[in-house]
Amino acid sequence: MYINYNGFTLKYKLRDTKPPKPKEEALYKPRKKYTPPKDYPWRKFKLPGSLNFEEKEEALVDVL
Repeated sequence: MYINYNGFTLKYKLRDTKPPKPKEEALYKPRKKYTPPKDYPWRKFKLPGSLNFEEKEEALVDVL
């Protein structure tokens, strides 16, 4: 068998087997979403007219 390109005969070697596939590396490792503990300081912060701490906890649990 001959392979011609633009009038030239190209050199080639037949392979008996396929070359091994390269290992796929993960592009990134997904991170676990950070959830602060229940006694975290910003959860205890209160402004005048804001919800009580217990109501905040219930609201957060309902959302999650």
